[in-house]
Amino acid sequence: MITLQKVMLFLLVFFTCLASVAEEVTPVNEAIIGDLDNDGDVDFTDLRTMSLMIRRGEVLPPSYDLNQDGVIDSRDARELRFLCSYLYCKAAPAASLFYPGYAENRPLLNTEAFIVKLTPLIDRIDLVEFNLNNTSWHQGSFIEGSYQHNFGLLSIGTHELQIRVNGSNHYKSSDGSPIFIINVESPEDYPDTVKPQIQLNNTGPIEVEDSFYIVSGVAEDPVQPYSGIKSIIIESDRYPEAQFTGSFDSSNGAFAIEVPLKALANAIKVTAQDNSGNEAYVELVINRDPAPSLMNILPNNGSVTTNSNTTISGEIFSILPVNELTFWMDEWQLTPTTTDTPNVYAFSIPGVALEHGLNTFNLTVKSSSNKQDQFVLNIHYTVENADEIAAPTITLNSPSDGALLNQESFRVSAFIQSSAGPLTVMFNGNVVVEATSGKTQYNLNELVSFNDIESVIAATIVATDSLNKSSTQNITYYRDISEPIITLESPLSLSETNLISGSPYLMKGTISDDNLASVLFNNEPVTLQPTGIDNTYAFSVSIPVASQTTLPVTISAYDQSGNHRRVEYLLHNNETASLVPLMPAQDTAYITKGDPISVQVVARMDGILGNETASIQFLSDNNLSTPVNMDISGTLASGTIRLPAIAAQMKIIISLHGQNGELITQSEIDVNVTSFIDVAVEVVRVEPINNSDFIEPNAPIEIYFNKEIDLSLLSVQVLETLHGKTYINEDDLGTDYLSSEGYKLVDIHRNNMLVPGETELNPGSTGVAFYANKMFGFNAEVYVDVIYDGNEVSRSFFSVRELPTLINGAVADQFGQPLAGVEVEIPELNRKTKTDGDGGFAFGYQETGEQVIPSGQYTLAINQNFTTPNLGMINTQISVQRNYGNNLERLTLQELDRNIAFQSISSGQVNNLVGGDLILDLTQAKVLFDKGRTDGAAHLQFLPFEHIGVRMWPGAVPLWIYSSQPKGVTVEGDISLTLSIPKLSGSHNYLNPESYPYVVLVGYNANQQVIEPIGVGRVENNKVISVGTVNLTSLDFIGYAQVHQNLAESLISYAEGDVTIQQLKAQLQAVLKEEG
Repeated sequence: MITLQKVMLFLLVFFTCLASVAEEVTPVNEAIIGDLDNDGDVDFTDLRTMSLMIRRGEVLPPSYDLNQDGVIDSRDARELRFLCSYLYCKAAPAASLFYPGYAENRPLLNTEAFIVKLTPLIDRIDLVEFNLNNTSWHQGSFIEGSYQHNFGLLSIGTHELQIRVNGSNHYKSSDGSPIFIINVESPEDYPDTVKPQIQLNNTGPIEVEDSFYIVSGVAEDPVQPYSGIKSIIIESDRYPEAQFTGSFDSSNGAFAIEVPLKALANAIKVTAQDNSGNEAYVELVINRDPAPSLMNILPNNGSVTTNSNTTISGEIFSILPVNELTFWMDEWQLTPTTTDTPNVYAFSIPGVALEHGLNTFNLTVKSSSNKQDQFVLNIHYTVENADEIAAPTITLNSPSDGALLNQESFRVSAFIQSSAGPLTVMFNGNVVVEATSGKTQYNLNELVSFNDIESVIAATIVATDSLNKSSTQNITYYRDISEPIITLESPLSLSETNLISGSPYLMKGTISDDNLASVLFNNEPVTLQPTGIDNTYAFSVSIPVASQTTLPVTISAYDQSGNHRRVEYLLHNNETASLVPLMPAQDTAYITKGDPISVQVVARMDGILGNETASIQFLSDNNLSTPVNMDISGTLASGTIRLPAIAAQMKIIISLHGQNGELITQSEIDVNVTSFIDVAVEVVRVEPINNSDFIEPNAPIEIYFNKEIDLSLLSVQVLETLHGKTYINEDDLGTDYLSSEGYKLVDIHRNNMLVPGETELNPGSTGVAFYANKMFGFNAEVYVDVIYDGNEVSRSFFSVRELPTLINGAVADQFGQPLAGVEVEIPELNRKTKTDGDGGFAFGYQETGEQVIPSGQYTLAINQNFTTPNLGMINTQISVQRNYGNNLERLTLQELDRNIAFQSISSGQVNNLVGGDLILDLTQAKVLFDKGRTDGAAHLQFLPFEHIGVRMWPGAVPLWIYSSQPKGVTVEGDISLTLSIPKLSGSHNYLNPESYPYVVLVGYNANQQVIEPIGVGRVENNKVISVGTVNLTSLDFIGYAQVHQNLAESLISYAEGDVTIQQLKAQLQAVLKEEG
């Protein structure tokens, strides 16, 4: 219950609070609207003050009428919220204070300079003054955003600091006091035990190629007595006796220090020391893996030689061992050799054939980390006797010289080729190809235009090679915009239907055009005959038209310029019945050798009643033969007539008669009988056919004629053009076997060279075969010209197939004995064969020109899926170069011990194999069999060194190894191995753990096709137990090898994780070189 005493107490407290607030009110700040307490900002205190002043009736400036309603009241006080300096109108400090020890709430030391800093947090502070121990005021200097003053060193004891802002306001501490107490004490009472902190700009691991690296970052020491970084030192495990220092800014701790690097991993240690002697360090790994580089390439780039072949040599610099490098020249893959200079390998490629002019070779070396270097080598080859080299050739593609064209503009296309260096090509006096372009071939494609009045235009192509030999092609073109003219012997109407009687209707006429190409009747070509008038040709077409039907007939004439004339007539056969001849065809030609010719005649009858008869007879020189009755079957009438053995134009007349013998209708067929003696010799077929490709180099040229020929009147000229490599047998006839060299791949340059050979007449004397004395060159262009009795009767062209790609190899067992009948395949090429009795196999010998094996990397699979059960499998990569013989190294195919069973191997578990002699821990790894299976069966066989048959890493050669079948099973993940040590001569003493506590684990690298180091094993209780990382990627081979004692420390370092497998292999190779 509210009592009077409680009300009185409440009012007393309320007015006391108002009085307290009123004491804080200061004169109104006209500069900042709302800053009623003059603290430089607007906050909740100002809101409270304005509300109090309004209630008390105090006068505020007109600017406080914030809602502009003419009255300053509580609503304006609410509007003041929107002028607050900070969110939610909270009060914020005007500035932040700093001096040594302030932030850590510790005493100031008499060894520290007392530097006071005041950082404004609002922009209304423009004067700051500091006073120490009630002495004089010191104006602060504005430095880097803070007002500062340095009072120097202070004596031990208590000091008072005051700060004045804008000449009047005192800066207060968090508890509201304007006086800051500064306690100064001795540093001996506060020893520094905190380590510095280091932050590197790059924490790695870092991959670089350069021989140095700048390690940079910031070293800081926590603010405390004696704080500050004294030094930064860098050490490297590759330079154990050296320390590296460099740029170091003690004011902010930033440092940048250059460190030299050696190949592969460099372990870097960065140590920071503060002024009190405290140290801290961070570690960093920098891997230096520079790209291999090509150098000292010979011949020099751009050199000129007069030799048709050269030796290309050079050196490769790389920190990696040679078996981790791959080197190509164009499509050839080669293996460099080691030299006496560390990290330098050499290569030499003798007998590189050169073509006339510019020869470009691309040299590439790539490391196992896919870093590479390339070099483009240009060599110019020119012969000493320039007369041996032909001038550039110009082959006009289109339009042909003298062509008639109906376009206003067209493009001239030509192919130009140089046999002696880069081309300079001019077209109509303008240079279209500069010699500096380096082109030895050029496809010209230039625009040419007739003007409005020209009907003839000339063009000139000039090609010049590097020997200054030139060829010129002058060409002329004519403009033709006239359509062919069609004239009928018996004119027909184009607008009305033309009535005819009888069938077929013989349509005759002429076509006139200066450049006629073809004529079509109802889209079928017709034969034209010369008329004796220039550019005018006659036609005669027999058109069958059934009785009482209308047939459209279209004549289309085209010239070679593209002009076109088309006319269409409608023919209507008025007769009630008609005969449509089916055979022989109109204008059939017959050849007689003196005997009458029997001709079968067939016609179709239309509109007949059923009792008609038909007959045939021929008309020759106005003499009509006796009619021969025809057989009628359904609507077909057929019969045979014998034409006399005389050369003449004849008509075969087919007549249809009614049942009373009256003539109903007739049809005629024009035929021509020629004496065999008068028939001109023509070529009806040439094999290889014209423009054919992929012809074998030993193919004969067969020519077939339309009649028997006299071989003495026949001349077959065969010309060959070839620039490139082909197989040539230069042995003289009769050379004995031991002295013969057989076919060799050589460079040949021939231009339209006559090919000697023999022409033999075929049985029947209607065909011949030309046999060249030597094979045509691969990639040759062959031109065949047939001349009979002084007249050219045929001209054709064909291309010989390109050089075959040959692959040769052999397979033997681990004892070196050849293996016959083993299946060998290249899956990517879908090619398969079997080894012969000598273990040899080959691809590419019986394949056509369209089946040439392209260059590339392929899988060679031997005995895939154990097709020969007692033998293992091989899956290896081979590099094939197109158009060359690729001879492979002999491959060793392991003979399987039938007493050893296949064993199951599973991912994700420990696999106890070979009776516990091999333990393969795959708990953190998986194996991948074919088709992605993660488990499968494998045959593991223990092989001695002499039966391994695979290239091995020098210096890490195992005495024996486990060979797994099937080959190609891969491993992914972290594994561990345990291998039992077999006895040698009944004892394990040959591998003394005290002398050889560690051995190198070896496995198969399928990419490099080599057994190489994959890790380190510890010798313990007659077993080898893997330690550290095992880089096993294939199950093909697993074993271990003893290495030189000088490598003992390297093996321990690898086991402890201090060096990588690449570093270990490099150290193995280095020791091998030192030991010779």
